[in-house]
Amino acid sequence: MSRPAPGWRLARGLGPLLDPRRPPPGPFARLVRFALVGGLGFITDTSTLYLLMFSFGLDPYRGRALSFLVGVTTTWLGNRHYTFPDRAARRGRSREWLRFLTVSAPTALVNYGIYAALIATLPLAARHPVVAVALATLASFLLNFTGSTLFAFRRSG
Repeated sequence: MSRPAPGWRLARGLGPLLDPRRPPPGPFARLVRFALVGGLGFITDTSTLYLLMFSFGLDPYRGRALSFLVGVTTTWLGNRHYTFPDRAARRGRSREWLRFLTVSAPTALVNYGIYAALIATLPLAARHPVVAVALATLASFLLNFTGSTLFAFRRSG
């Protein structure tokens, strides 16, 4: 009988880390899941931004203010069900969402400040706002993860 290829062993080893039916097995797994959900939020944020700019004529500043709210709501839903399922509120979901927004507000200011500065000063970012969204998102990632872990999805009790 032949041994499975190294890629299959790696995929099998990642099972507990990525399996949405299981709580994350540790802090690193939670960080990886947070990043995956953040990737989905990035796609949602950027897609919404481009829709608002090219279909509704909004400039990249006003469009981003609205698209950020869509992205934040997407990441809250993803994080409550995938990254923090063991900590998600059983009741009071609206309060949890407000806590998540409260955590996201300072992060949003950092994120939006970087985004706006890049749009204003970097011609590539002005032509392709996805570049500015990506760099601003990366810059605020750990701040958002820390706030989500300690406050938005804090342990009950």
